[in-house]
Amino acid sequence: MEGSAGSSGWMSRKPFALWVIAGGLFYAALALLALGLPILLAAGILAGGGFLLILVVFVAVFLVSGVFSLREKRWAYNVGAVMSIILVLLFSSNIVASLSNPADSGFWLSISVLPILSLVVLFSSSRSETRRQDSPRSVTSPAPSPREAS
Repeated sequence: MEGSAGSSGWMSRKPFALWVIAGGLFYAALALLALGLPILLAAGILAGGGFLLILVVFVAVFLVSGVFSLREKRWAYNVGAVMSIILVLLFSSNIVASLSNPADSGFWLSISVLPILSLVVLFSSSRSETRRQDSPRSVTSPAPSPREAS
């Protein structure tokens, strides 16, 4: 009973923005893995001229960023946001083609990952700014006055 109370306490202490960032990164990684895993198993990592290699790199970075964003590391928010933007820019032509045709096999990926990645970018930028304001600045303590020294 005590173990379950500790784990729920840990979960309730995390802010909502943190769960949106981590959940979005995990979902994007799993969705990309579901897209590329059948091709990866059938043809190998270098199939499609290295397309799958790039996809595996995105999956790994999204998973690592998701784990470390749960640990509230500022660099993980920034990496997750930057990689989300890069992914959308790299696959923008595919996203537009897929969104214009609902019968396309990648439609589910475009319609679900695009809003999630935009939420990741939005919450990561706000979370990173909040952490920057909360972080203590390095303050040097002044030298003690002669009265305090004696």
